[in-house]
Amino acid sequence: MRLQLVHWPALGLSILTMSMSSHIGCASQARLSGISRPSLTLFVPESGGTAVVRVFPQEKDIEVKGPCKLPAPDARATLNGLSLTRMRGRHVGDDMAYDRDCIVEFAAPIDLVPKAGVGASLKISDDSATWTFEVPTAFAARSFTLVAPEHGIMRRSERVLVRWSPSSDRIDAAGIAFELYRVDAEPGTGTRIRDIDVRGDELAFTVPPSVGDPAWKGPAWLRFLGPFHVKPALGACPVSSCSVTLGFDVPSVAVTVEN
Repeated sequence: MRLQLVHWPALGLSILTMSMSSHIGCASQARLSGISRPSLTLFVPESGGTAVVRVFPQEKDIEVKGPCKLPAPDARATLNGLSLTRMRGRHVGDDMAYDRDCIVEFAAPIDLVPKAGVGASLKISDDSATWTFEVPTAFAARSFTLVAPEHGIMRRSERVLVRWSPSSDRIDAAGIAFELYRVDAEPGTGTRIRDIDVRGDELAFTVPPSVGDPAWKGPAWLRFLGPFHVKPALGACPVSSCSVTLGFDVPSVAVTVEN
């Protein structure tokens, strides 16, 4: 079977996951330069999480079921200068199971990673190769501001325009949504708004004609859903393919709902 990254798009609080085939044989590359068409993935979580780097070959009939001969055993990695830990052994989670001895995997608590600015600099090397990968806005705060209507007063069936920051992010319209909920209620109890029109850093949508109780009006929160469908701008990829997934919180925006 073929090694694949499978993304399951979801909205709200669900998590974008990576799943590998349960039958992925053995890698035998002794050095980084021996990995066939290497694919690099980087996960940068929000505070309290674990940053994870994975490198695996894009080959047919590659399995990570194990047991495997550890590929590139002398490889080392740093993220913003912090030495990452090489991960070994079988990993079993809710969404995936694989042997980390079949790929190159590193990890570290994200709170230990130095953050002099908003960028992330990843370096992976051994005596055969050095790969450097930059993510200029990896640690930038994500936010949105209301452009229209003015004064934050939203009316049912009205068009709403917000501006996303940083503007260099790429947003998958099919994977995001907004939630509109009352200030005296909990997140997740409001009206979820899909069909978002994304044009660069501008996101537009129409307020549903019925938002919760049709008779209700007053202060509310507008909340962004779907952070794993927001991709940061990337520097040059040093291998065959590179991808980055971010985990972050987006501050809600105070609005007022009127009829």
